[in-house]
Amino acid sequence: MPNWIEATLAFLKKQISLRFAMFWLLSWMVLLLFIPADWAEFIDSGISKWSIPYVGTAIFLIPVSFFVSLLVKKLYHYFFSISEEKQDIKNINKAKKILRGLSTEEWQIINYIFEKGSTEYMADCSMASICNLVDKKIIYGLGGRSPSSHTYYLYDLYEDAIVKIVAESNR
Repeated sequence: MPNWIEATLAFLKKQISLRFAMFWLLSWMVLLLFIPADWAEFIDSGISKWSIPYVGTAIFLIPVSFFVSLLVKKLYHYFFSISEEKQDIKNINKAKKILRGLSTEEWQIINYIFEKGSTEYMADCSMASICNLVDKKIIYGLGGRSPSSHTYYLYDLYEDAIVKIVAESNR
């Protein structure tokens, strides 16, 4: 069983971000400043033989402030992920609205790209419809110098929106 020195050295070898370390130090200082005097005296009552005031409190608050910092970090990541998910849902709903407003020829092009993955072997499509879809930023082209020689692909957002539309229509 490792002793406390080995555990401390193992922790010190673990890399933590500077932002987290600074927030931990700040939370430790805030806890030291705002802890009630009665609590500090209670914590120090067991270590009063050294005659150093509040050393027990300072040592006790180190793991407490680390826990507070870790909790704040986890809550930040949790709320950030929720915010990101809401933004993704909002973007997909906006993309679905744009897709529902397309003409039948544009829908045929998008369905072909969605099923085949690209417009590499697509025939009988007007360049005007493809240019409209590029202007609306639904598809993008790669390769060639002229727009007619490009191979067109769907943006990921619109692929997700098409999947949602198909799922909603199959319910």
